[in-house]
Amino acid sequence: MSRLVGIGDPGKCRVCGCSELKPCLFQLAQGQPLVACSWIDPGKTLCSNFRCIARVPLAELIRMMEAAA
Repeated sequence: MSRLVGIGDPGKCRVCGCSELKPCLFQLAQGQPLVACSWIDPGKTLCSNFRCIARVPLAELIRMMEAAA
């Protein structure tokens, strides 16, 4: 997860490059089973993996959530 994918690539996470056909798998809590990520923005450019969300500036996350509301 070291590269950033172009922000304008719908259907591909801009941080890790995952897609609907090949989602990230991550744990919600230690000891829990792995879950597949989903999209957190309407443009489908950022997945719900905590590591991906942490790479996006807070101000941008706020703008994304306001736009989705």
